[in-house]
Parts: sequence; structure tokens; C-alpha cells
Amino acid sequence: MFEELDSHIYQLSTRLADSMSLEHPRTPPQSFSASSRRGLEGYVGSRIIQSLMECSHSEDPLYVQIALQICIVAFSRAVIATWSFQNATANTHFGKIHDHLRVTEHPALSGRWRALTKTSLRLMTQNEQTRCGMRDSLAAFITEVILISGNTTNPTQLYADLICEYEDILMTLIDLTLSIHQASGESMISSSIEPFDPRFMENESAGGDSRASSLRNADETEIILGTVGVRVARIEREAAASESLNQSQLATTTLLKPKVVLTSVIDDLTRKRTRPQQICIG
Repeated sequence: MFEELDSHIYQLSTRLADSMSLEHPRTPPQSFSASSRRGLEGYVGSRIIQSLMECSHSEDPLYVQIALQICIVAFSRAVIATWSFQNATANTHFGKIHDHLRVTEHPALSGRWRALTKTSLRLMTQNEQTRCGMRDSLAAFITEVILISGNTTNPTQLYADLICEYEDILMTLIDLTLSIHQASGESMISSSIEPFDPRFMENESAGGDSRASSLRNADETEIILGTVGVRVARIEREAAASESLNQSQLATTTLLKPKVVLTSVIDDLTRKRTRPQQICIG
């Protein structure tokens, strides 16, 4: 399921990057809406946005493709982790309860609570309107990436064109993501299956070079540009060192390791831009 989702994300990102007319980005670039621009920065980070604005992508839109992949993967990861599709406050509330239960209670109990709660919330808050709303939100984020990258189409028209031309694949992405959301949240009892922490990475640009695979701490995360694949980890409670439940800890086991592009990609592009007869490309 994850490989299928990644494949669709890659195909859509490639089609969009190759088909869009990208001039040198405007300063400041056009925006579809203030909320979608803020949301995009939360998904991809300010460094990606700044690089998209500074570089010309008309000759080679590879960097635009990468930015789109990172954006769509982050969107999918957020959907998979969602509890309620209609109430952000409820998401925080249920997440904290679950974090507490899986440390203090038997895994079967916390897992059963999660499965029942997510099933109930899905039945109450997920419907056709939800699917269409997710499609519209994802299209808005994609619109922002393309506008930042130098497309000069009217933002509202570009957004409408995206939904019209790519609706099928957008809905396929949404349906696959929702299927993973349901399977990971409602089917597993003894442990939790959750979107993978982006600090555990394998460098996509390095072609699987083992030297690029490592466990990174909080001080090292700046070398990661973003994830280009949706992956998950199993989170379960370790046996307590004593009988005190308060000493129990959560153990994370990587099931599918996400692949990332490092910030060295930006550095390479910047160096290329300074060479004679060359421009900064994706």
C-alpha cells in the first residue's frame, strides 16, 4: 500500500513539474491564499520555499518535482496521523490520551482503545465531503508550490485547472491515504503503526549509500531537506525495568524506512548557479 502511494505521488509530481510553464520566480511570487501558503511552509519548510523562489526551473524542473513530492508526502502523513477530520482540537486531545495510555496501560488495552476510538471518529467525521475537502486542500498546496516556482497563471485559474485535469489521481492519492489511515489506526491492537519520524533517514540522492543512513538527533535534523516517501514505524511499550508502570518506555521499530533528500541538494544547485553559462536548476 505504501509503495503504491509513493508511486502515485512520484508520478503526479513528475507530471506536474514537467507540464507547467515555469519562468524565473517572481519576487514576491503569486499566492493562491494566505492559509495555503502558511500550511505549505509547515509542510515543506521555509528553506525549500526560499530556494524555489531564488532558482530558475525553466530548463530542468527537478527541484520543483522534489518539492512537490515532499509537500504531498507531508500532507499524506498528516492525514494518516489524524484522529478527527473535523476538529483540530480533538486531534490534540485524543493524541495526548493515546500517548498516556500506551505508556501506562497494557498494549492490548491501549490498542483496543485506539482502534475503537478511531473507528468511531472515522464513522462520525469522514464522508464524501471530507474526501473532496482533502482533494481541494492538497490542490491548494500544489498550486502554491507551482506559483512559487515561477508559474504566472492566475492563481484561481491554476487551482481550478489542477482539480479539473488531475482530479482522478488526486482522489486516488486521497483514497490510498485514507486506507492506510484506517488500516494503521483500527486494525493493529498490540502495537501502534504510525508515520515515520523524519529524523530516521536514508538519503535518496545517495542512491542508498549506507554512509547516509543513520539515526539523527535533534541537533542534526537541519541536514534533512524533506521526505519523499511515506513510511511507518511500529511503536510499542518496552517491558518495564521494574514493576512501576511509570518506568515503562516506548520502543520504535522501523518497518519501512522513509527516503529523504538532504540539504546538500540545495548547496549543489547554488554552486551550479554560480558557474558560467549555467543556471540554478531543480
